[in-house]
Amino acid sequence: MTKFFEVQRRDGPARMGKLLLERQISTPALISAEDYISAGSLYSFASRQIAANAAEALRGNKRLAILPWVPAALHS
Repeated sequence: MTKFFEVQRRDGPARMGKLLLERQISTPALISAEDYISAGSLYSFASRQIAANAAEALRGNKRLAILPWVPAALHS
């Protein structure tokens, strides 16, 4: 468990809890675009170092941060 998600109940892999961001969101739930910030695809950066710098810039943000990610193939 992290400091941002508090598990209240569990059943196998399922979890019910609270996501603690700028506002508290009970899960399972949908979040809005104001609740998270994304660095985008790793392929949108010129190098891995620039992507790492972008990920570091997201630290300290009070929203859910989605770090640079690699898209998966549709038929993987």
